[in-house]
Amino acid sequence: MLHNYWNFIKENPANIISAEHDFSFETDHAIINGKCDRIDYDDNCNFSIYDYKTSKTFKTEAALKKDVQLGIYAYFIFKEGIIIEGENVKKNPQKVSMIYLRKESPEVSITFNDEELKYIIKQVDETALSIKRKEFKACVGMHCDWCDFKNLICPQYG
Repeated sequence: MLHNYWNFIKENPANIISAEHDFSFETDHAIINGKCDRIDYDDNCNFSIYDYKTSKTFKTEAALKKDVQLGIYAYFIFKEGIIIEGENVKKNPQKVSMIYLRKESPEVSITFNDEELKYIIKQVDETALSIKRKEFKACVGMHCDWCDFKNLICPQYG
């Protein structure tokens, strides 16, 4: 994995403005908290967001386009922005990438347009409203260990 990453960084030098960047923002029906692994900002004033993965699972560009996690990362910069040289810069990122460290060509990148970002946040709000109405469809899996709702309203664990 280190070899793959080293080769990737040699070919794609980083211009990191933030690593492990905590963020929080509100939608109409939810408070979103998260952490971006890496955010770059280039000489053309473009953001790039990177999320590192060490698992064996891999998503294609089409699957990443539907990935709410990446959409939330992009929306955070679009809506809240990041302070750069004392100025809060709000902009849709040029790209959002997963870096699959087990792969020789580790980067899979996508972009979101403004409408796609708004749609993702609409999905988040619809999910939040469903949870508030106790309309919670459990999707049992390994992610259950990290679920905030497991012991609150999940019918599988309740």
